[in-house]
Amino acid sequence: MIDTEPPRDPTLRGPLERLAARDPDLAAALAACGLPPVRRQTRGFAGVLDTVLAQQVSAGAARALRRRLHDALGELTPGAFLALDDADLRAIGLSRQKVRYGRGIAEATLSGELDFEAIAGLGDAEAKAALCRIKGIGPWTAELYLLFALGRPDIWPAGDLAVQEALKRLKRLRTRPDARRMRELGEPWRPLPQRRRAFPVAHLSPPRHVSRAAACRTRRPGRRAFSRCAATGLVLLVAGASLPVLHE
Repeated sequence: MIDTEPPRDPTLRGPLERLAARDPDLAAALAACGLPPVRRQTRGFAGVLDTVLAQQVSAGAARALRRRLHDALGELTPGAFLALDDADLRAIGLSRQKVRYGRGIAEATLSGELDFEAIAGLGDAEAKAALCRIKGIGPWTAELYLLFALGRPDIWPAGDLAVQEALKRLKRLRTRPDARRMRELGEPWRPLPQRRRAFPVAHLSPPRHVSRAAACRTRRPGRRAFSRCAATGLVLLVAGASLPVLHE
């Protein structure tokens, strides 16, 4: 089966064009790569589990694992996940660690310890902390859930290695920027006038595996604002492209 490219996200055109007018590196990337594709995630247990499945594997492997799990379960609910025994989940392709994580997240969801409706009403820091209290949900998983399921624009996972590598290429840096340097580099891309931040990513496999970028939607895409959501989707397109104009 051949994967088709997701549609490009037209809501990112305005923010990217405004950013391109201020940042020549983004201008060159936009001209060469075009708009990032759309990226959305289901709210609740299914969305978090999808991100857990993507931990420490390539984007292609994560997609295949998701397909097999969805084929086995139909609707991905906590009860359906718990109904499969460990051997079933291992046969689908989950590692022992991801089986444990998935069961813990499913049990926490059913018990109410992990309350996705309540989390949706929290601020960014509080929502991230509530997610990270559950074993198997670390900062990266929580940040992707906030971005793609809840549409939070003010998220910047500066410690992510794939984005660091992509920004190293875009900015022609000698070394991969660390989290502190990433925050400095991303500061000019913060949306205005709210000065909020946004970040879109693909499944964060190493850049050589990235063939399509992820792009989250800001809550009000029509506002006159810059957007890290748009900028980082474009950065990851650069990471997977073979573009002489962007080579170091």
